[in-house]
Amino acid sequence: MKKILLSVTALMAFNVAQAQDFRIGPKFGLNFANIRSEPKTDGAIIGYTAGAIGELVLNETISIQTEILYSTQGAKLADGGTRSEIGLNYLIIPIMFKYYIKDGLNIEAGPQYGRLLSVESDDNMTGLFDVWDSYKDSDISFNAGVEYYFDWGMFVQARYSVGLTDINDSALFENEKYNNVFSLSVGLKL
Repeated sequence: MKKILLSVTALMAFNVAQAQDFRIGPKFGLNFANIRSEPKTDGAIIGYTAGAIGELVLNETISIQTEILYSTQGAKLADGGTRSEIGLNYLIIPIMFKYYIKDGLNIEAGPQYGRLLSVESDDNMTGLFDVWDSYKDSDISFNAGVEYYFDWGMFVQARYSVGLTDINDSALFENEKYNNVFSLSVGLKL
């Protein structure tokens, strides 16, 4: 997957000189994140995402957008009477294929690679502790969303990311776990 991401990024860099339009800029947003597993988690946590985007416009209706973002994810957990939160902090690289429907309105879909940077858990009894070894260091997801791009450069976006790879790496708990994230973002494309 890393080779595919590097190849697509290199291809985009090569095509920038030939493209009609290439836009870059910052992106910021809110994440509503949960972990899909059995038994079910106790609810979503609110996190954030921030980073940079680059959109290569191929023609009036098609473009490809790559992003490099810091993303806080995780879930609320409940085990008997103990409640806790798990925080998973990723560097994510989505590659979104976009179709412009009308004016600035577009739909988007594509794969995402995530590299785990840190993991924390707060069990409300012992406080904050590291559970790094319980989670795999990478995640593959599929994203789909909608965006509106204003002529003057600002965009607003809603996106859902569904985890495709099991992120559980704990020998103690054998259940599969998958990231699910709904995000609302704003940004500028210059």
